Amino acid sequence: MKRLIACSLAVSFAALAGCNATSAPPATTPAAPPQVSVHSPDPSGVSVTGRGEAQAAPDVAFFDVGVEFDAPTVGAARTGAARSAERIIASLKKNGVPAKDIQTASLSIQPRYDHVAGRDKITGYSVTTSVTVKARNLDQIGSLIDDAIGAGGNATRVNGIRFGFDDPSRLRDDARQRAVADARRRAEELARLSGIKLAGPITVEELSQREALPTTVTLESADVARMPIERGTGSVAVEVRVRWAIRG
Repeated sequence: MKRLIACSLAVSFAALAGCNATSAPPATTPAAPPQVSVHSPDPSGVSVTGRGEAQAAPDVAFFDVGVEFDAPTVGAARTGAARSAERIIASLKKNGVPAKDIQTASLSIQPRYDHVAGRDKITGYSVTTSVTVKARNLDQIGSLIDDAIGAGGNATRVNGIRFGFDDPSRLRDDARQRAVADARRRAEELARLSGIKLAGPITVEELSQREALPTTVTLESADVARMPIERGTGSVAVEVRVRWAIRG
């Protein structure tokens, strides 16, 4: 009777080991429950990376034009810079650049010093201001810059021309279409070599977008503005990863 009571208590509290009157099994650590991840994607299939590139000639150009004016007082320097800047902006608008394509880029007021008798003495002030211009008529970019320089006078400063696309989304769409087609071609080749058949795509992931534009043209003097300016060719590249299911 005592043996039966002990066996009953063991079943009640352990609920794992059987009751054996002759020999008890050694204690063991219960196995951990299996780990289940319901959100993990199915790793089966054929996964490839495709790349597509679309090229076109840039259709817009950007350049910074401004003035640097020195005067004995802040007021005089500011007034001189403002008048030159107004003439430059008027010239740009006269040549067809709308106000929305002219944006103030910088404004700076700095004192000028002269080292006298071991001390720095303020001898005047320098005011610089510039605007960023978006030019859409690239065939007239040289004359546009040349006229702006003439309007601003000797105080005019022009920075390099940067080319770009007014609406790069069309090039991106074209490059993306080419990237997906390239991924499909690669997947079909892998399937052929492996002796399997592809079903439909399971996942599509866009990995990167890169825009390559022609090198910036540096303008160091007014004479450069009179030279022909070639826009070259720009491009947009898109990379995607696509995974196809395998047909059974």
